[in-house]
Amino acid sequence: MTVEEIWASCKVGGLALVALLTLIQISPLKLNPWRPLGNLIKKGLSGIAKLLNKEVIAEIGEVKADITNMKTELADVKTELTNVKTGVNKQGAINARARILRFGDELLHGMNHSKDHFDSILRDAHDYESYCDTHKDFENGVTGPTIQHIRSVYQDRLSKNDFL
Repeated sequence: MTVEEIWASCKVGGLALVALLTLIQISPLKLNPWRPLGNLIKKGLSGIAKLLNKEVIAEIGEVKADITNMKTELADVKTELTNVKTGVNKQGAINARARILRFGDELLHGMNHSKDHFDSILRDAHDYESYCDTHKDFENGVTGPTIQHIRSVYQDRLSKNDFL
């Protein structure tokens, strides 16, 4: 048999199969052989597609994981950026604490300060306390009484208007 003869017999056989399946579908038994045949073909094609795309599917999974990690890192960077913009980060809090304690010592030693200097230290105190409120593990405990003293002296000087 030649290729042309095989092809011709497949055409004839294929047409006969289509005619037979159509007749069965139309018959009163309500058999629909097209649906199972279509599902079989569909499953076969999807299985082949999965095999062919196995590497692509694995790479997509890796890309999704990378995107998830990048979203987490981006959120962390945004938080840090916000903290830096507001001056409330760990190093900023440490520096503010040092300025607050030094200013408190200067008040205890009788040094006079301008209202602007008081305002600056009170902003530091606010930022420091905000940082401590959001970072419970940050070492705090020495500035509370100093900040209270600074605020008390500030109120006293403000009422008497005797800043430097």
